[in-house]
Amino acid sequence: MDINSLPDDYFLTAGAFTKKLYRDQYPAIDPTLPSLSQQGKVVVITGASSGLGAHGFPISFAKAGAKSIWLVARDKGGLEATKQRVLAVNPSVKVQIESLDVTNEAGVARLFDKIEAEDEKADVLINNAGLSRGGPITSAGIEGIWQEFEVMVKGTFITTQYFTKLLGHMARGHIINISSITAVLAMPGTDSYALAKMVQSAMQRYIAGLNPNIVATSLHPGTVLTGIVPEFFLRFSKDSFELAAGTALWLASEGAQFMNGRYMSANWSVEEMVERREEIVEHDLLKFGLKVAPYAV
Repeated sequence: MDINSLPDDYFLTAGAFTKKLYRDQYPAIDPTLPSLSQQGKVVVITGASSGLGAHGFPISFAKAGAKSIWLVARDKGGLEATKQRVLAVNPSVKVQIESLDVTNEAGVARLFDKIEAEDEKADVLINNAGLSRGGPITSAGIEGIWQEFEVMVKGTFITTQYFTKLLGHMARGHIINISSITAVLAMPGTDSYALAKMVQSAMQRYIAGLNPNIVATSLHPGTVLTGIVPEFFLRFSKDSFELAAGTALWLASEGAQFMNGRYMSANWSVEEMVERREEIVEHDLLKFGLKVAPYAV
């Protein structure tokens, strides 16, 4: 694939499931909609010191009325800045910051102990922490490649386990793993990042199959201009923070329960997804006692 020959909207239209596509917030994912309300909910967001974790997800959940938002990342200064952005849009939300590395199990355990002490449980987990340090698997440094797996695979395993333990088997919860189109569309050069995202994106199938009280989904946030975007990808990065954040909010709503165990792109129309709900659900296959959906839907 010669990336220089691709049109600017290539990653918008590639593998599109809906006819209508979006690059910015639209009415159906407006955080102020009553159907998307997060009143009384406790939300945990990793990778919250920059990018979508700083400018997207916490803002939408704050606008939707979440009771408490836990911001998690290594950069304490970045977390403090995110906290102030959240309070600027909703001064009544309780915002907690935790500076830790999601690959440190002891640190994550302490985080969820604090959540239990403060809020009893968490309702929504957004696994957003990520990095891009690797590259082609035949030439990139092994350390950089493995760092990506450590953060996006091991880190997601750890936070997911402690979230589910705290949630228990009765309370309803949502897990949203932030994926990438590279997880479903091979693009040479992004090998190690794509493979880590592919594993992370497959996790929701097993979480959904074994935890009937949890709705687990995988979200490609669109092509958003963040610090993780490589230079050759800049011209494609035209999607807004609000698009990804609003779609995540929809995935955490009652209206999106049929997306359990599935992957979707923030560019896809949620209205059309709802219209095609029966078609999507009919794609389920019974295998090894788990309901497994086709990877792209």
